Amino acid sequence: FDLIKDMRNYITPYTSPRTISLYTSQGCPYGCKFCVVDSVYGKKFSSWPIETVVGMIDRCVKKYAIDGVNFIDDNFFIGKKRPLEFAEQLLRSNIKINWSANARIDVLCRLKPEEWEMLDRSGCKRLLVGAESGAQATLDRLNKKITVEMIIEFGCLCYKYNIIPCFSMMVGVPDETQEEIDNTFKLIDTLSKKVPTSELLLFLYTPYPGTILYDLSLEKGFVEPQSLEGWSEFYLNIPTVPWVKDELRERVEGYN
Repeated sequence: FDLIKDMRNYITPYTSPRTISLYTSQGCPYGCKFCVVDSVYGKKFSSWPIETVVGMIDRCVKKYAIDGVNFIDDNFFIGKKRPLEFAEQLLRSNIKINWSANARIDVLCRLKPEEWEMLDRSGCKRLLVGAESGAQATLDRLNKKITVEMIIEFGCLCYKYNIIPCFSMMVGVPDETQEEIDNTFKLIDTLSKKVPTSELLLFLYTPYPGTILYDLSLEKGFVEPQSLEGWSEFYLNIPTVPWVKDELRERVEGYN
């Protein structure tokens, strides 16, 4: 009984104890310089047909009474065609679930009002995006292909259409200035005020092998672990590069 009570603390407007996680595609063609997906899959993307995905969900609803799906694809919104097709088929099949997914800000900012409305009606409750930074120079350095203004616009659109925006951000990337770091914290404050339903996740930059920034990090003094045990100590809230000092770690910890 105590465990059930504790679980209630983790139930949100977009999840329930009868939510499943589903992986329907792999890969992402966008090539963000810090992301390991590109080094694993290249720019290849493969996925199940939407008919297969909807059929699987329908069977789980009927057999196990699920009412939520959390898509853990690297990027469910590679473009707008596939997720909109999914939303349309859910509505056509009268499948009542809440769902959440990883997405891209630039793709979502290009959606038309009627497409946002369809996402809302289909049960889309939460979209996790890599906002990364409140400094345009850092966004460009990371090859994000978005602007700070687009990040805010995306949040406001989610708020308008009853979808929770979840922003993943980080500080401490190579060559980032103090002003750029401060701008990320300013953006967090802006989103908190403009989009009160926002989830804001803040991490420290962590180098992943195979990424472009990993090689740059080595050039700038990062010493890679020489054992499996050493790699096990890599966390997104622990400084792993020499230019991320305890002061910045404490600032991130204080925010979180």
